[in-house]
Amino acid sequence: MDYLFFDTESAKGNFHKGLICSFGYVLCNEDFDVLDYDDIFINPESDKWEKRVVKDIIAYNPDTYAMMSSFPTHYPKIKKLLTRPNTMIINHGINNDVVLIASTIKRYNLEQIDYHFYDTAMFYKRYKNEKNAKSLDIVSQEVCFEEPRDRHPSLEDAQRVYRIMRTISIENEKTIEQLFKDYPYCDGEIIEGELKLSWVADRTPKVPTQSRNSTNSTGNSIRHSRIPYFYNHVDNLIVIDNPNSKYNGLKYIIDPSYSKYHFREMLYITKRMADLGAKYVRRVDEANIYIKNTIIKDEEKIDSSYTKVALAAVSEGKNIKIVDIDTFFEDIEMNEIEFQN
Repeated sequence: MDYLFFDTESAKGNFHKGLICSFGYVLCNEDFDVLDYDDIFINPESDKWEKRVVKDIIAYNPDTYAMMSSFPTHYPKIKKLLTRPNTMIINHGINNDVVLIASTIKRYNLEQIDYHFYDTAMFYKRYKNEKNAKSLDIVSQEVCFEEPRDRHPSLEDAQRVYRIMRTISIENEKTIEQLFKDYPYCDGEIIEGELKLSWVADRTPKVPTQSRNSTNSTGNSIRHSRIPYFYNHVDNLIVIDNPNSKYNGLKYIIDPSYSKYHFREMLYITKRMADLGAKYVRRVDEANIYIKNTIIKDEEKIDSSYTKVALAAVSEGKNIKIVDIDTFFEDIEMNEIEFQN
């Protein structure tokens, strides 16, 4: 059995946009002898990069990537790597990379790549019997005593995952394949662009077009039958320890006057917030942040009953920050156009 550790970066934090800009990988055998490695720079063909990505994530100036070939040029090599026989595909928080590759393939109307993959973020969470998943930097610090970084080149991330699993494998005298068998439900697959994760009951659906203040779209509402699914989704999200995020370590709740009628958007939003290090809670008094939705009734703006509860809690001394939902979406760089794609 061989192992392919890979990582990607995107021009925007929304991995559904298909704006991949790098694909770094390390290919090794069962004895951890490196067979091949590379950092493939890709022109995302994007006029606008997300500010947070440029500031905190990518290793080089956007102009560097713009000088490279676009994804179709690199597609054959990436496909060959991801479909290599007798090879386990591995990364930390890999579902984001899988979604990014699939959305980029769709953007260029190429044939989707089907493959099985394994997530070391979920593996390490189960391996250490911890409540939340940890960021790659923190895990590499705990396992390999490596220092955190300001930037995240794809190849270096792939190398860190390689060193983490090599260390754990040697310490336990087990192959990586055996370790993942010991700690199941850390894998997934992408089939014809459809993502399926073993630790989630079902894949996160595509987010449809929906008005924020609509209160009559039962097709997208969190009906009683959907409540267990939604909470199962939230409970199984990997909340990443993300020191670069202002939301890291915080708990939040979104005004039910919004969430009740935006089922699929809530699946999407809670996943995005988990990547930013925030955990969704079910009660206002458990939250550090309350996302307020203004209801429009008879052409007047009114507060929901939950907003009144939040305001009352604040007046009683509870440390809850109340944020308007439009400000919230702007802050996490999501908008209605994001929801329509």
